[in-house]
Amino acid sequence: VLSLAACGVFVALSFGLSKAAAQQIVRSDAAAADRTVDLILNPRPGNALCWDALRLTREADTMRAERAVVALPAGAPTCGGEAPLAWTTVASLSIPELARLSAQNCSVRAWLQFGRAPSIEEGLIGDLRFSQSVRGGDFTAMRIDESAGGTCPPYLTNWVPPRSDLLGDGAGGASLAQ
Repeated sequence: VLSLAACGVFVALSFGLSKAAAQQIVRSDAAAADRTVDLILNPRPGNALCWDALRLTREADTMRAERAVVALPAGAPTCGGEAPLAWTTVASLSIPELARLSAQNCSVRAWLQFGRAPSIEEGLIGDLRFSQSVRGGDFTAMRIDESAGGTCPPYLTNWVPPRSDLLGDGAGGASLAQ
């Protein structure tokens, strides 16, 4: 019973730290706050006071993915020698190109049901939450086959994709069940 209570306290504390990290990030760069599409925070293994942050921002027709490290509490020593809140752009994505691929390629539409931080590089689409680059070959990378536009994978969901905020209607103008 005591270990179960300790686990509950740990989970509650982790959520509290996540909120503190998000607030610190938003306060650190007020100019980017109005352009921010999504803020993805993950605690580092073994140190719940160091968090990896991935911020997606929108500027006109471009989505940018930026990475930073958040050290808690604010002003704490760096995490592993990395400067806290030093944002580095890791990818840029043309929103019209993503919308075009979503509208014309059912496999890309299906992938977008799960991809929260999409990036397209060298004919691959992948999720930057799990890798520094799509070319890294993580489990989210999928080759974009432009010739198979109408071929839909079986067993698609009917939920709203995470990046429907960039695509407009969530399906790039077409139904997933085509």
